[in-house]
Amino acid sequence: EINVSNKSLRNQILNLIDKLDNDQGISKEELLKHTNSPLVFESVEELLKEGEIFEVNERYKLLK
Repeated sequence: EINVSNKSLRNQILNLIDKLDNDQGISKEELLKHTNSPLVFESVEELLKEGEIFEVNERYKLLK
């Protein structure tokens, strides 16, 4: 079961990964810096479970 968190935060995370990913992915620290939300990690976990993003070397990328 996946709990859906704040949709605007999820969209913000997806947009940030899309904009800031330079083929290396984006780190948790970068996401936190750009969102300033303590819920960012919860939303990232949900996006990982849903298959919207994936993690490589502790960095996040969009599944395209």
